[in-house]
Amino acid sequence: MTWKRAVASGSASESLKRRFHILLDSEYDTYTGEGDFPYRLRQMVRYAAGKGIGIDWPLLLKHVKQWNSREKWVQKKWAGSYFSTDSTSDTPKIQEEKD
Repeated sequence: MTWKRAVASGSASESLKRRFHILLDSEYDTYTGEGDFPYRLRQMVRYAAGKGIGIDWPLLLKHVKQWNSREKWVQKKWAGSYFSTDSTSDTPKIQEEKD
């Protein structure tokens, strides 16, 4: 699943774009689970499910575990997926990222 496909299927409202930005900026403590990231992610997953878009759960788990990486590669990847204008970005891609 790409975020662009999930949230932009149909009309991507301004409020949805704002929610996506908030998700990318959300905080998460991987040890305690505290922060607004779980809530924000749940919102987006429910939205995608409502649109009939499947989730690559193993990849999502990997991304959640790496949410606080110094390089912020997960947030960059999600932002690139969402804001890309390339039509091929709608195709889910799994590529290895550094752990």
